[in-house]
Amino acid sequence: MGRLKFQKSNNDEAISELKQALDFYEKAVYRRETSLAFTLLGRAYQDKGEDETALKYFQEQFELVTKTADESGLADSHMNLAMLNGNQEQYTEALSHLDEKLKIDESRNSARGKAFDQINRGKFLWQLGRYDEARAALDSANEIANRQEAQLKTVVAWVHLIKARMALSQLQYGEAKKRGRWLLI
Repeated sequence: MGRLKFQKSNNDEAISELKQALDFYEKAVYRRETSLAFTLLGRAYQDKGEDETALKYFQEQFELVTKTADESGLADSHMNLAMLNGNQEQYTEALSHLDEKLKIDESRNSARGKAFDQINRGKFLWQLGRYDEARAALDSANEIANRQEAQLKTVVAWVHLIKARMALSQLQYGEAKKRGRWLLI
């Protein structure tokens, strides 16, 4: 129920349900479910703007998945921490988590995961003024997304959006306009 309420953006009710579920999962030693409850609680608090509480749950999840060597949970944990740090404009810390997530997705050969990792890396790199590295990350995401077996149209759209924002930040209005037009198609 907590997950459903979170998906409906009813964060207060989701938190209430998820705390009850977490208590049960921890006592019964259901590790995967406990990890998921930590993630959902962290995201619900993050959506409410309560970043410190969100961080507490994300760190608890990180500790749990590290102890249990849960590779999938560790990837999720790195993404949660990356996005929280990125939203707080702590881009260097966010990048370190994204780099770890990218390593995991590369070892699992997850094209979708790698593409989204590279999008987020590009987003944070350009905000640090590291434009060449950002372009390389976005080009990598675009290349993965356009492979015949992947066909990740959402990734391609995000690449254009981020490149448009990069162009605006460099006062390259023509390039921003070109990217923006592509998004309207």
